[in-house]
Amino acid sequence: MTSSLECDVLVVGGGAGALTGALTAATLGLDVILAEKTEYLGGTAAYAGAGLWLPLNSVSAAAFADTREKVDAYIAATTDGTGFADLREAYLDAAPEMVDFLLQDPSVEFHWRAFPDYYPDAPGYMPSGRAIFPKPLPDWAIGNDLVRLIRPELPLIRGGHDTGNKLRGGRALLGRLIQACVRAGVRIELEAPLRELDTRPGEVVGACLGGRDGDMNVRVRTGVLLAAGGFDHDIDMRKREGHPVEAGWQMGAPGSTGEVLAEARRIGADADLLHEAWWTPAFDTPLGPSFRVHQRGHPGSIVVDQDGRRFCNESLPYDRIGRAFRTGVLNGTLTLPAWFIVDQPTSTATVSTVNRRVLRCLRSGSPVVSPTAETPSTSSLPHSAFPPRIWGRR
Repeated sequence: MTSSLECDVLVVGGGAGALTGALTAATLGLDVILAEKTEYLGGTAAYAGAGLWLPLNSVSAAAFADTREKVDAYIAATTDGTGFADLREAYLDAAPEMVDFLLQDPSVEFHWRAFPDYYPDAPGYMPSGRAIFPKPLPDWAIGNDLVRLIRPELPLIRGGHDTGNKLRGGRALLGRLIQACVRAGVRIELEAPLRELDTRPGEVVGACLGGRDGDMNVRVRTGVLLAAGGFDHDIDMRKREGHPVEAGWQMGAPGSTGEVLAEARRIGADADLLHEAWWTPAFDTPLGPSFRVHQRGHPGSIVVDQDGRRFCNESLPYDRIGRAFRTGVLNGTLTLPAWFIVDQPTSTATVSTVNRRVLRCLRSGSPVVSPTAETPSTSSLPHSAFPPRIWGRR
């Protein structure tokens, strides 16, 4: 059975970006429907630490002094500098305004804590970091009905956390935004995937959504906001866009399958930077890829290819390590899996209890290691070994 709905703004997606868009529209007095294709709100944000790199905002300004010139220099030094200057300027103009706008809602709270910028050699580097974080949120503060809407944590072995009865990181951000949206009157539809956008010459006038009880035709008076994540789990699309990621090595939320992007392109929307992602090495576990931020840079550990040669600086930021993997695969100089080699003192002294559990659960075996100047032979190196690969979130 098909039903009909009407609103001012339809938001497609249920992650942090979609919730922020829905809250903005509702705060401005518009009637908003938010449609999420899965049974939970919160895409990959639910798995994130939620450090929000939003320079020059009022929260971080209370902790340290910063300038637009320093921020511009840092961005110029850490990006390829090609095009999109207008978007970068718009981002820097709007980021502080967005933070202040969100802070007007009593549900939304941020705090600053020291978390250094990633590139210490870049001009404009801030040792204390520019990121702000959502404050942790006790479950009881928003109630079980809303907590149940939030995508669950990853298992510990895959990089999740035991947060007890508090929402932390990305789930705290989601909880705060969901509470704010509900208070603002946003109508939330779960398990409501976008089927098709309804267009007239030069405009989008509605959409057809799936629903638990049948399709829903939504008429919009103002517009449709597409904020539905990426295409982590569409391997064919990833290959077309230059993402050398095998099935099973995606770590984004399972709802990111690219249909909304494909529908937007079908009606003529522009798209760019689809070859980009948030790249990082991941460790193989029986429950899927495990995102570990710091372990690869521990003293007493190296990452080698299948010929036993190092091919990257293990202490680089995770995105740069992931890019080294991607570049090697695309140019044919690297075959996955690579191997992470840990000496015994490092394994016992600096690897946490959870990480030792990962070590025990991962595939074990002897990598092919050549005794070069950079890489000691396996005969002289007691080791635990397991394969890191890459995943990239789109």
